[in-house]
Amino acid sequence: MVAGCIDILNGSSIDEHLLDVLAGPAAGSVLAGAEGGLTGYWPRVWALRGLLYAWSDDAVSAVMRAFGDQSWRVREMAVRVVAKHIVGEAFDDVVKLQDDPTPRVRTAASLVAIAGGEIVGHVWHHSESSTDLPYPASPRWQSDPTGRAGALALLS
Repeated sequence: MVAGCIDILNGSSIDEHLLDVLAGPAAGSVLAGAEGGLTGYWPRVWALRGLLYAWSDDAVSAVMRAFGDQSWRVREMAVRVVAKHIVGEAFDDVVKLQDDPTPRVRTAASLVAIAGGEIVGHVWHHSESSTDLPYPASPRWQSDPTGRAGALALLS
């Protein structure tokens, strides 16, 4: 699934079955050509949403390229993916999105920037043994009494 999502983000061929899995009934209209069809923004949004739940570091460069997408929905979802998987190398690019022309992208980027106090030298502080995780699937979080992790949880 991750490889298929990366292919969609890279503009490669799109697996129509994967779109059905990612988007459910909404995929039908896009596959029929509505909303820009396969070259519209929805397949990229759905691919990024898929990466929220299935992740590999192989997707980092594709997600980071999505910060420059023409569609605000794609940029916003890319920020959410970075926040969920704590992609430290993307932090500087996310901070720049605080100047995005779209309020939802600016808000998402600002929430990540608030949590940025947990990033030092582009490496997210983490504790493998933390039991206070806002994202149960991500062991990279450390207990955060300052609420920075809570800011990122708003993006989920």
